[in-house]
Amino acid sequence: MLCGLQRDRDTLAQTPLDPRERLKALLQRALDTDRRIDRLFWLQAAADNLRAQPDEQRSGLWRAAYRRIHSTFRIPYADRAAAVHYLATKVVPLD
Repeated sequence: MLCGLQRDRDTLAQTPLDPRERLKALLQRALDTDRRIDRLFWLQAAADNLRAQPDEQRSGLWRAAYRRIHSTFRIPYADRAAAVHYLATKVVPLD
């Protein structure tokens, strides 16, 4: 079931993009789908992309990510909040 998604993720990973553009592409895929499993897959890919960035870039990318998620009004607010929460649990340090 996830093989197609993994192929798409691998193709995107091989595409030369700067971190902000790659994050935008990953989030767009997460926000364009209606299936929860697909959304979680792409949010995890976005989290992996964020964690791979240097600490000094991560904060700005994180802010761009949650603004992008919350500006997608075709998705109900509860789903946007859940997406931001999921991403935060994977990226934002608790210490």
